Amino acid sequence: MAHDSAVRHPSKRPPRIPFAVGTQTKSDASRRFDSEGRKMWSGVGEAWTYLSTIIAGIAVWGGAGYGLDHWLGTRPILFVIGALGGNFAGIYLVYIKSFRDADVTTKGVRRDAA
Repeated sequence: MAHDSAVRHPSKRPPRIPFAVGTQTKSDASRRFDSEGRKMWSGVGEAWTYLSTIIAGIAVWGGAGYGLDHWLGTRPILFVIGALGGNFAGIYLVYIKSFRDADVTTKGVRRDAA
């Protein structure tokens, strides 16, 4: 049987690409872009949370009003009241959460925890 030179012995590891294994460091421009990029996108998750809270309030309370309207036959009075109430409740929850988060970031400890 002939020895095949294309078959690599398990003890001989292939050469590694430096960037793939993380041995190559990032340039200053790349580091600056990463930090600016993180700062730029830092509030996006919080904004989506606030928007979702308001939309959920409108949907849940508007849906409850619609269901009561359908059951009681008083269309669309309770739906409108529920949607407006859900909107105000969602805005109130966003208001409360934003001040709670502001207390945590400015003081390092929540008020109710102190």
